[in-house]
Order: sequence, then structure tokens, then C-alpha cells
Amino acid sequence: MIRFENGTPKAAHLSAHADGSAYTYDCLEKFQGGKRPVIFSALGSHAMYTKPGTHDYSPVKFVGPTDHTDRGPLWDPTLNFAAFQHYPSPARDKFRAIDEDKDGKLVPCLKFRGQWGDQFSSPPINPQKAGGWMANMNMFQPMKRTMSLHNLRWGDGVTGPRDKDLDRAGMNRYSHRIHTSI
Repeated sequence: MIRFENGTPKAAHLSAHADGSAYTYDCLEKFQGGKRPVIFSALGSHAMYTKPGTHDYSPVKFVGPTDHTDRGPLWDPTLNFAAFQHYPSPARDKFRAIDEDKDGKLVPCLKFRGQWGDQFSSPPINPQKAGGWMANMNMFQPMKRTMSLHNLRWGDGVTGPRDKDLDRAGMNRYSHRIHTSI
């Protein structure tokens, strides 16, 4: 989510799991010194970060799940992009495409009330027992699996934008911090 003031981007919220983090737009790395920010998508995840590396998002340090990012292939979102305006409402699903040609085609997916992505349930997948291509997986790589700690487990996919409090006053859902450096 990017917040604008008088047509100028001022802050960006990078979504990651339960919330994410907000940054002043000026502090973000820009593509080739231009105006567009460089954002790193986590491997196998919806999470976005400001730099490559390992990102711990667990409430239980050193044993919980982590996200991994790197400077892999560059994806230019302007090649496959649709912008939407969100209109706050009690139903939280008032969206309108900026490009009118895309409005009727894409808005319905923003109103989806389920969870996006994979669903994970017990028992967890054990790659070494699954055979095939999964038998060669490194168990220390990030993957969706049940953790052995009490009440710490991978959940189903994220919910869509209708549940993200896009009409919130601040940049984050649960905190007011906006980072000024990465």
C-alpha cells in the first residue's frame, strides 16, 4: 500500500504475514536510481521486504518460521498491473479499477472472502517420505509444515484486501511506527 500526498508518494506499507512494516517512501531503494521502489518478495510467500536476506517473523525466536529473499529475477509489475481505488464501507469491499476496462474483470477477485494461496492441514508433508522431486528437498529450507512447538504451526493462506483495514488512518494495522531507513 502506498500513501500519496498531493500526488507524491510519501510512505509505503510492505505486507508480511499478520501486518508488515511501513517506510517513508524516500528511504526505499529505487530501481536504477529512479522513482520506483525495489521490493523483495519472500520465497514461497506473500511477504514483502526492503532488503534481501533471512527475515524472522515468528513470535518464538530462533525456532520459528523465516522468510528468505534475494536479488533474483527482476519482475516489472507495470507489465501486468491493475490499480484500484478503495472506498471504505461497512462491507469493506468497495473497489474500483483505475482503468475502467479492467473494472468488471478484476474487481470480483478483490471481494473474495476466502483465504488466498495453499491450505495446510495435518498431517504435515514429510518430503523425505513423499518420494519424487520432494525427496531431494532440504528440510532446513523454508517450507509450510507443522512446527513441534505448542500452538505454533503454519496456517492457511492470507485473506484478501477486504480484510486489511485499507481505510485505516495509519500505515500499519497494529502499530504507528514508520521506518525512516532500511
